[in-house]
Amino acid sequence: MIRTYAVGSFNTANRLDDHTGPWIPLTTLGDTDSQWRDVMSDPTDPDKVIIVGSAQIAGGFNGSIQVSSDAGVTWTIPGGDWTDSADFFHELWYVNTNVIWAVNSSGIVVRSTDGGLNFNLAEPFGVLLPQDTLWTSAIHALDENVAVVLGSPTGGQSEPLCYVWITTDAGLNWGLLNGGATLSTNLINPVTGNPWTTVGAANGIWMSSDQQKIITGTGYLQHRSIDGGATFLDAGTDIHRSGNHLTWFPSYDADPQYYRHTGGAPLSVTESNDAGASYILTRAYEPGSAGIIPSYNLPIQILGAHFYSPQNGYYGYHNNGVAYIDRTSNGGVDGIVSHTNPTIGASYEAIWTSVEVQPFVPCFELTDCAGILAPIFTQSDLSAQDGQVITLADDTNHEIEGCWLVTATTISCPDTEEIAVYKCYDDCETCLPPVQPPEVPCPRPVDPGYNTGLCDPSIVEAVLCSFSEMIYQQMMSKRYKIEYCCLPDEENIIIRFEKIQMKLRESESLAPDPCNPECYAYQIDIDGADSAVTTYVDCFEEAQIIITDVDPDPLAIPRTIGFCALDTSVPTSVVTHPDTSIDTYILERVDECTPPWVNPRACIGYTVNMSNFTAGDQSFRYLDCDGIEVIITKPGGIKDIAQYNFCGLEGQTIVRDNPFSPFDVFNVTEGPCTGLPPCVEYTVTLLNTNLNGSFTYTDCLGNPVIENYNGADTYQIFIVCGIQGQTITCPACADFDVVESGSC
Repeated sequence: MIRTYAVGSFNTANRLDDHTGPWIPLTTLGDTDSQWRDVMSDPTDPDKVIIVGSAQIAGGFNGSIQVSSDAGVTWTIPGGDWTDSADFFHELWYVNTNVIWAVNSSGIVVRSTDGGLNFNLAEPFGVLLPQDTLWTSAIHALDENVAVVLGSPTGGQSEPLCYVWITTDAGLNWGLLNGGATLSTNLINPVTGNPWTTVGAANGIWMSSDQQKIITGTGYLQHRSIDGGATFLDAGTDIHRSGNHLTWFPSYDADPQYYRHTGGAPLSVTESNDAGASYILTRAYEPGSAGIIPSYNLPIQILGAHFYSPQNGYYGYHNNGVAYIDRTSNGGVDGIVSHTNPTIGASYEAIWTSVEVQPFVPCFELTDCAGILAPIFTQSDLSAQDGQVITLADDTNHEIEGCWLVTATTISCPDTEEIAVYKCYDDCETCLPPVQPPEVPCPRPVDPGYNTGLCDPSIVEAVLCSFSEMIYQQMMSKRYKIEYCCLPDEENIIIRFEKIQMKLRESESLAPDPCNPECYAYQIDIDGADSAVTTYVDCFEEAQIIITDVDPDPLAIPRTIGFCALDTSVPTSVVTHPDTSIDTYILERVDECTPPWVNPRACIGYTVNMSNFTAGDQSFRYLDCDGIEVIITKPGGIKDIAQYNFCGLEGQTIVRDNPFSPFDVFNVTEGPCTGLPPCVEYTVTLLNTNLNGSFTYTDCLGNPVIENYNGADTYQIFIVCGIQGQTITCPACADFDVVESGSC
C-alpha cells in the first residue's frame, strides 16, 4: 500500500492511502499549538512514519520527534538524550530502516541507529562560526556516519546568509564547506537593478553517494558543488521563496534526475532535470482567491511538497487562511485540489509519499552495429535473441534499416520502447551490408601508347575533348574565317591539357595530382592595423586575390582570412604594417576543404548582461560567426539589466566602447552556440498614477525595445514578444507584473 503523509501547523497531520479516498486525520501527541515541520516514512515499510517539529505536551513546549509503526494511528516519543532540545526540529532524513537523522533549528543534530527507538545528540557545530546562535533547517545523510547540514548564523528563518556543514564520523566532528564562506549570489534585484547581497534561508540540501556533488536550495536561489563542497556556484535563481524543503526524484537514487524547489508567495516551482546544473521556472505565479496577483507578503504560498515519480506528487499551500493539498501530474505546473483543511490558519509544511518498490523488469539494450544511433532500451522479451544481432520491423511488418546487437542488462528498465524483431543474425558483420571497396579508375586507351592511368577517365576525356574542340575552332577560324560567339579559355585549356599529357607520360601518381588536384583550407590572421593582399588559385583553377584593408576601429581584433585553394600552387599573403614595412607569408594549409570554406575558428555562444546608468548611449561590439562586426547599443539611463544572447567567433574579447558608471553591470559568459532563446509571449500588467514612463524588454531578435506608457488610475496591459528567460522590470511603476503567457 502507498501512504502519503502531510503535516503542518496547529497539530495538523493527515494520511492518504493509495492516492484515493479522503485524507484521514491523525492524532499526534501534543495540543493544537504543536507545529510539525517534516514527515518521512521507512523506505521499506510505509506504515512506519516519523514526524518532527515542536509540540506542547504537559505544559512544556519543546522540539519534538514522534514515531508511529501503524501508519499514524498511535504515536510514541523515542528515547535517547535528545529530549533537552528546546527549539523545534525542522527536517529529518530516513537513510534506511535503521538510520534516521534530524536537525534542530538551533544547530543541533540528532541521530538514530535503531530504527527510531532512540535518538542521540551529535556534537554541536556552532563553534565553527563566531555567532552565538544558529538557524539550521536542512539535512541530508548518506549513512550512519556521513551527513550534510544547511543553515544560517542567527536571524531565524529569514536570515540571508547560508553555510554548509559536513560530518563523516557520525557527528563527532563537523567541517565547514565552501572554504568556510557563505553561499554567494549573483542574483540581480529586478526592481532596483542592484545585486542581491543575500541568498535567503536554508530550504533543502542533497549530497551524492561519492560526496562530490552537493545541491542546495535557499530562499532566493539554488547552488551546486561538484568538487565535494570546496566551491559552490549559483545553479538557478528565483525570488522570495518560502518553501521549507528541497524535493528530488528518485528519492533514494545515487544521482536523481529531477530536483524541484517549491514554495513561496508566487506558488512557484523551480525544476532541474540536469542533475542540478541549471533550473527553469516551471510555475511562475498564480493569482489569489480574489484575482489578486500575490506578492511575497500576501497569504497565498506553498510550504511543502513531494514528488513520488518524475511528474506526480503533492504540494500544500494556503490562501487567505485556508490550507489545501493539490495533486499534480505535470511536475507542479498546476494541480487539482485533493484535500482542504477546515482549520482556519493551518498550513501544510511537509508532504511525503512512501517509496513504491518497483518490481524488477528485465531490460534489454540494443546497440547500433554501425555505431551511429543511440542505444535502445526495451522491456520486450528478447531473451531468445540475447547476444544476437537483429533488424527491427515497423508497424506494417516491413524491415527497418539498421542492425542492433541485443544484450540483457541487470538493471530495471528506464523509459523504454516497444520493438518487434524482423530478422536475426549471428553477428554484426553478417547483418551489415558488405563494405564496398574504394572505386579505382579503370585505365583505358586515350592516345596511341598512352592510357588514363590513375586519372579519372571522365576527366581525361573532358580535357582532351575541350582541347580538341579548341584546336578545331582555331583551324576553322583561320581557314574559313568563322567567328565563334564564345571563345574558349585557351590558356586554361592548354594548362589542363599539358597536365594530362604529363600525367600520362609519367604513368604514376604524382603529388600534387595534376589530374585530380586536392583542395585545402588556408588561413591567415591579419591585425587590425595591417593591410594585406592574398593571392591563390581556387578549387576551380581560377586565380583569386583578396585585398584586406586597414580596419579603422582601434579596438578591432585580428581578422581571420580563410579560403579554399588547390595544392598545385602555394597561396601567399603580402602584409603591410603601420610602419610601411612589408612581410610576405607562404600560407600552410590547415585542413581539407569542403566548399564553401568555413572559418576554422569555432563559433560559440556569448551571453552579455549590461545596464546603463549614464545619460549617454552605451554600446559593445562583437564579430559574428561570419567575421562581420555587430554593434549593440543600449540607450542611456536604462538601469535594468538587459541580456543579449548571440553567436560569435571564439577567442574575441567583448568590451564596452564608452566610459561607463562604476554602478553599471557588464559581464560576458561563454557557452555553446544555440542561437537566441525561444521567442515567447509576455503579458505585462502595470499601474502608474503619477507620471508617464517606460519599461524595456529584449525582442525575439535580441534587440532592446523601450515600451512607453501613460500615467493612469487603472491597470494597463501590454502583450509583447521577446526571448524566453529575460527579466522585464519597470522601476517607476507603482505595480508591475510580467507573465510568460505562451508561444508567440
